[in-house]
Order: sequence, then C-alpha cells, then structure tokens
Amino acid sequence: MTIIQERVFSWFLTLLFLILPANKIPAFVAKKQTDKLEISSSIDDLVLTQAIQGDEVLVTGHRSHSSHRSHSSHRSHASHSSGTSNPSTYTPSYTPGVIATKSPVLEASIDCSQLGTNGSMQAGNMGQLGVSIKNTGTDTSGQMKVQIKQISGPSIQFDKEKVITAITANTNRDVTFIFSIPSNAKDGVAEFQVLFFSEKGKPPEERQFSISVIGLKTAELSDPMISVNGASINGLVADNVMLNLTIAFSNKGVVLAKNVRVVWEIRQGGTITPYSTANQTFQTVFPSEEIVSSVDIDVNSKGSKSLSVSVSIVSPDITNPYVKVVEIPINSPIPQTIAVNKLDVGLIFNDIETNIPIAKRTSHNRVAIVLGVENYSSLPPANAAVRDAYFVKKYFSQLLDVNESMLYFSYGSNVTLSSFHKLFSRDGWLQKHVKSDSDVYIYFAGHGTTSMLNNTPYLIPYDGDANYPEQTSYALSDLINNISQTNMRSATVIIDACFSGLTRTSEPLIANARPLVFQASQILVPNNVSLLSSTKDNQVSSSMPDMKHGIFTYYFLKGLQGHADLTNDGKVSLQELYDYIKTNVESAARTIDRTQQPQMFSNSPERIISEIDKAKPKKPGK
Repeated sequence: MTIIQERVFSWFLTLLFLILPANKIPAFVAKKQTDKLEISSSIDDLVLTQAIQGDEVLVTGHRSHSSHRSHSSHRSHASHSSGTSNPSTYTPSYTPGVIATKSPVLEASIDCSQLGTNGSMQAGNMGQLGVSIKNTGTDTSGQMKVQIKQISGPSIQFDKEKVITAITANTNRDVTFIFSIPSNAKDGVAEFQVLFFSEKGKPPEERQFSISVIGLKTAELSDPMISVNGASINGLVADNVMLNLTIAFSNKGVVLAKNVRVVWEIRQGGTITPYSTANQTFQTVFPSEEIVSSVDIDVNSKGSKSLSVSVSIVSPDITNPYVKVVEIPINSPIPQTIAVNKLDVGLIFNDIETNIPIAKRTSHNRVAIVLGVENYSSLPPANAAVRDAYFVKKYFSQLLDVNESMLYFSYGSNVTLSSFHKLFSRDGWLQKHVKSDSDVYIYFAGHGTTSMLNNTPYLIPYDGDANYPEQTSYALSDLINNISQTNMRSATVIIDACFSGLTRTSEPLIANARPLVFQASQILVPNNVSLLSSTKDNQVSSSMPDMKHGIFTYYFLKGLQGHADLTNDGKVSLQELYDYIKTNVESAARTIDRTQQPQMFSNSPERIISEIDKAKPKKPGK
C-alpha cells in the first residue's frame, strides 16, 4: 500500500466514524499486503484497535462517550431512572491508533550449571553450556545462528557455532555447546560472549559468561646442574683416571613427583663402574626437594677425544622431562656449562682408588677371577662388596698385569650358584685358562655362612639361601680342592666374607639365628694354594663408610700399593701383606667397637705377590 492509499484509507475511516452512531460502527477488514503495514492517523480523535486473524488484519474503531456533553446533530434523551448517559447523546473524543502486522519476538537465555562446579572447571575436564531461544511473537522466525567467542583468559576448546531452524510462535528451541579444558591449561578466568543472528525478526541481545579455570597441579623440574668431580688440578680430564659426574635438580612444582628415574649412559670414552647406580629411582620427590644423583666413571678414551655421557630424568608426574648428552673433552679444557670441582678427588675417591700402581714387569701367565655380590635376592646387602670387587679387578689388571682375556669379573645378580660351577668345576672356565706356570688369583666379596649340619663354610651366591647352604651355596672346601686340581703353579684365594651368619653390619642372615662358629683351622690348604680370609671363627667382616670399602679389602689393596713392603725392596711378599693387613684391620675394627682378625693359610708365605717401582708411584692422570 502506497502512502497516498494509506492517507485515503485513513480519511475514509475517519469520515465513517463521525457520521455513524457509536453502536453502529462496523468492522472494516483490510487485506495484509506487506509484512509491516502501519497507518497512523493525523487526526487526533481517531481510535483504531487492531487484531490479527490468520493472514488478515482486522481494524475496528470506536468513539469515546461523555455524560455531560451532547451534539446538536443527533437525537438524545436522558434516562432519569438509571442516571447514565444516553448512548445516542455524546461528545466524541478520539485517540490516534496503529495498524500492525504479524512478527516473531525472540528471547534467549543461557544455562551455565553444567560448566564445572560453581563456575570453575579443572584442567582436563569437560562441560557444556545450554542455550535456549523462545519465540513469544505471533509469527515464525527464520533460520538462526548462535555463535560463541572467547574474549580473554586461558585457551579453551569449545563448539564455536550452532544453527537453529525456524522457531514457530510461542515455542522454544535448545542447543548445547561442549567445552573442554586442555590438560596443560593454566590458572585463570576465561571470558566469553554469546552472539545471535536471525533471518527474520530482531535477534536476542548478546549474553556473556565466564569460566574459572583451575590449572593442573604438576611437578616440574628445575634446571639440572651437572658437575665434574675429580678433574686434575689444571681442570682437565685425563685418560685412564677415575671421574665422578653429578647431576643436581629439584622439584619446583606444587605437587610431589613419584617414581623419578635418573638414567646414566656412556656413549664413548669410558665405562660406568658397576658399583654405581646407573639407573636410579627416587620413589617420591616433594616440592622444593633437591635430589643429587652421581656415577663414578672409568675414563678410557680408546682413541676418542671426549667422554660422551647421556643423562635423563623422567617421571609420569613431571611435565618437563630432561634429556642431555654431556661432552667432556679428554686432556682439553672443559666447557663452562659444566661445573668443575678440581680439588674434590679425595672426597669422591680414596687413596686406593686414585693411586693404582702399574706393573713393574710384564706377565703373561697370570689368571684371575673376581666376584662381588652386594645386593642379594633374599638376604640383607653386603655393603660395598661390588666396589671392593671392582677395584680388586683394577689392581689385578694394572698392578699384577693380568691380561683382560684371562681376567673373569662378575658381580651382582650374575654371580649365581651355576656360575660357581661353571668357573671351578672340572673342565670349567678356570681349568681351560690355566697353564702349568700360571699364577691364579681368586677374590670373593659378599656373604658367607656355615652349615649347621657339617660345620662347613659356604660362599653365598646372589641366589643363595642361608637356610639351605648345602643346596644353594658353594662350599669353600670345594673351591680350594677344585683349584688345587688344576694344572697351575700357584693360587692365592682372598675371601672378604665372614662365616658367622652375620652381615658386614652385624645383622643376622637368618632371623633369630644365633651366630655360627666356624673353625678356620678345619680347612686343609694344599701346598700350591694360599688362603687369606678377612675374619676368624665367628667374627664379622666389617665395612667402614669413610673408607667406602670393606676394612679387609681396603688394607689388602693398600698393602699391594707398597705400604706392605716392610723391607723397602720394592716387593711385597705374601707374609708382608698378611702382617700389614692384620695389624691395620684389627686397629680399624676397634674404632667401631668390633673384633676382626684376618687369617692366612699358606705353605709358601715368602712368595712375592706384587712388585712396585717405589721411585715412580702412579699418580692420577700420569
């Protein structure tokens, strides 16, 4: 309908309302021609009332009445009985009116009750936002879109948009948006806005909401610090020396970390000593707790220019695992990224570990077997036994000049009962490696026990059971007899173990058992075999933390260095070695309130064990 048509229609209605009586005013119907038909009268006395019926607009008009005024052009009479005005007599008073059309009216609401608890969501959790749109109008809406945009705060994953089909009058539609908090989200408040778009009808106003994000509480490593301990005085790492590597770190997170593993691995230039823990697990590391892990390394370049060491720190609870390959030059300056403690050699390695003499004369007829068991499968540990065995092996190699192919070294879980049989039985490893002019050296560090059935001493292997020594351990008498039957010139057996049924710290191997008494004099030693034992009868073979070794092994190696050369001739005989060991072991044992008396059984005590060049003692790195 055009503007001219609207005005004509308006004047036409006004004329009819003025001419006709109030009770004769008819209803006029106009067909709807547009979605927005709106006619406003310019005459102040027109009243238009609208109603919508189907697709038609029904327009009605009326006059307002007054009991005090009349019009001369109409008949009138008064009703005295009722006191009311005659409907035929009135003074018209008109109010402007509007003709309107059908349209949707859209309202929206949001439901945040499923977004966590009290508006808070923890990292790794999911929730949902409900959006409801209601059409309170009289017409069907067009297609709608609901969009969600994040304004600020921690990054969150969520549905960005949903499409809603037309909503009929007086109905509502609901949609759901899924929200997911990343597991690595940080603490913060995430702000959002909800936007509405409609093809028909005015869209609802935007809504806003927020989510309080509670970040995952984790354990986190501080920057680990790696240091070299034992470098020479000029700050260099020399070839063929002992070295200690240490890594220190802490948990700078807010929760404890469980099962933190520190793993060391040598890639080139050396070997990790067997007594070091190359794969160490810390059960719990509390927030701010500092952890130190270290390994001892035998530097042996074998042509490489650096010692290459890999170290890693991992845990299921740590968000930033650590892996690093450390390159330490040999005989060249150490990078500044690695801390160097030049003067800590004595704190890391004692004098028997850093001052190992080199053989004065080359020998090609020596055979050695070195065994050490510290942590047993079902018995208390023999403290420092593997460290003892490792340095005995180094002395046998460097000072006694035992060729690598003729030196059998085994420790820990590899020292089983079957390995004893493999080594010492007829046609075993020892018998296949000796010759008629061979000098044999046997060393064992670990636990021993005595059979209550036959009073026989036994060496306990890793898998041995002190309750059943006859079935699970190796008799010392069998060891000596089998050695003596091989085709060799001499054998020296060194045993750092007691046979009293006690550990190096005096703990019983068998709960509630009384100490066993073993008479060492019962052992028959053949002429070509010598036996050095760390204890007598039911005594305990002790270790001392300051020495980092068993007392007996410490003075055994110190004597081989040359301290047992009582005649100062550069040679250490078996008798000189035993006298030196016995004197010093008894004295050291008294300092810890114990009695320990080493014993020797030999038919050739004058035999020379080691020869040293006293004018040229071996120094670290020389």
